[in-house]
Amino acid sequence: MISQRKRKERKMSVEDKITEKVRDVFGLDEGVEVTPQTDLTSLGADSLDIAELVMEVEEEFDITLPDEEVSKYQTVEAIAEYVRNNQ
Repeated sequence: MISQRKRKERKMSVEDKITEKVRDVFGLDEGVEVTPQTDLTSLGADSLDIAELVMEVEEEFDITLPDEEVSKYQTVEAIAEYVRNNQ
């Protein structure tokens, strides 16, 4: 059984990796704050940026985010939750 500490560490690392992908794909400077709750569209992302992010996340975590579900994942936290539940 995974301890609560291990789950928290795993959660943090998934969110950190996704945040890094968001910064890379969207071309964000370090000064731009990206939190788990940040709405990705508020960072200037359009549908092509989101699609590229989804591909990056799928490759990083070896999962598939169903196309019809992508619109539900508008924050780092929502994407991370999907990743954790589907690995």
